[in-house]
Amino acid sequence: GEEATAARAVDYAARAGDRALAQLAQHEAVAYYRQALTLLGTAEGGGADLGDLEGWRMELLISLGDAQRRAGDPEHRATLLDAAGRARQRGDADALARAALASCRSGYISAAGTLDAEKVSLLEDALEAVTERAGPSATTDPAVMDIRARLLASISVELVYGEIHRQRRITVSDEALALARALDDPATLCYVLIPRFFAINSPATLAQRLADTAELLALAETSDDPQNRFLAHFLRARVTLEAGDPATAAAHAETALAVADELGQPAFRWMARWTRFGPVLLAGKLHEAEKILCDASAVGTAGGQTDVWVIDAIQRFVLRFEQGRLDEVEGEYAALVDRLVVVPSACQYVALIHCEAGRLDRAREAFAPVVARGYDLPDDVVWLGMSHVAAEIVHRLDDRAGAAVLLDRLAPYAELFSTFGGVTFGYTPYYLGLLEATLDRLDAAIAHFADAAQTYERVGAPAHLGRAQVAWAKALLARRSPGDAEQARTLLTEAVTAAREQGFVSVQRRAAPLLAGS
Repeated sequence: GEEATAARAVDYAARAGDRALAQLAQHEAVAYYRQALTLLGTAEGGGADLGDLEGWRMELLISLGDAQRRAGDPEHRATLLDAAGRARQRGDADALARAALASCRSGYISAAGTLDAEKVSLLEDALEAVTERAGPSATTDPAVMDIRARLLASISVELVYGEIHRQRRITVSDEALALARALDDPATLCYVLIPRFFAINSPATLAQRLADTAELLALAETSDDPQNRFLAHFLRARVTLEAGDPATAAAHAETALAVADELGQPAFRWMARWTRFGPVLLAGKLHEAEKILCDASAVGTAGGQTDVWVIDAIQRFVLRFEQGRLDEVEGEYAALVDRLVVVPSACQYVALIHCEAGRLDRAREAFAPVVARGYDLPDDVVWLGMSHVAAEIVHRLDDRAGAAVLLDRLAPYAELFSTFGGVTFGYTPYYLGLLEATLDRLDAAIAHFADAAQTYERVGAPAHLGRAQVAWAKALLARRSPGDAEQARTLLTEAVTAAREQGFVSVQRRAAPLLAGS
């Protein structure tokens, strides 16, 4: 009869959506799920008895929201919150968990630079509901262990920003990993290892994250989910850049790009593009880096990614710094500080712009919040990078108190490059050299600059090499031991020549006056 026909029509549309999603045709899937919901509404309006209509509608909303997120449609958030609300009303813990997980960006924080409290609350509610429903079997039933591990892992990555959440995100990530290991299921383990990269991210965990991403790569090669392969290469590119291996980072970034374009998900296409930026800029290819930056921003914006502005701002800052063009973006970064409320050290962008322009009083004013915190930068995913920027500012301002504090804090991480937003501010020994020079400990400063220059030469980082050579020469000229002036002149000549050839205006501006006066 009519009811059977209506039920079949809804079912066909839903199955067509499932098939389209499996074939990576996200936009087609959205259209089919919308059609199924429309057919369901029409049948309901016509008085057809299709059984559990509300249950059907809830399931279709979860499928639609998942497809919308994969298609880069910001409407996915409202769709899945609607589905979650219906699941709560029905007391359906399983559906609530599926709606919550579908709202997450596959192991990567939903919005870089922000804390989505509503999403965290939804995930926490789902975890509580699933655990309560399972009772004593929550740690023994494989299906419950799997869903709990995924919810815990998702909570951990959503808590990445905001220093007060650090211990909580590590604890829930540890719990998720323990469940995944006990379950011994590769799919669950992949799901947990991906967000764990961000949850435990700090300079002290580099060795652990190198091991985790190596394991993830091996798992991804045998996984039937290409998302795992994309995310494994995406994360490996980030961690190898941090470990000072930009050639490997670049190779993984290229593989991630190929997989992302094959998958067609806007979030992944954007993430792959901005991941390529860091190794290219480090290699001193300013023109190519500019093209990558524009392409990533365009792809991310067109693909509905709401946090494009965060990554774009970080990467453009470093590019404009190398080009000597920070004055062009001064107003923009002053406004940005107010938007990045969960990154209290963001005021350093403005302070560094003033330093570059020689406005040291205004730099001190902009840097005052960091000084007021006792130079205690939040222990979060951007700590090392922001500490490197702070060291640069402290040196420019001749802030000896700040230099002593930062030297103590940075010393344990002398083997690391700082990375955040897919870009690096460079190698820690260079910044240790700046801090030692601020404290007039010139022998120690010179040793650090020599170490940094050698590393920058080895990895092929010409702009950073030029900066290290200039700082090294400046320290030699201040020390004035026999042969120092001659060595300084050689270093400055090399730095100026390379900077002119490759367009590193920032290096030229530092080197030219010293060379003229040496």
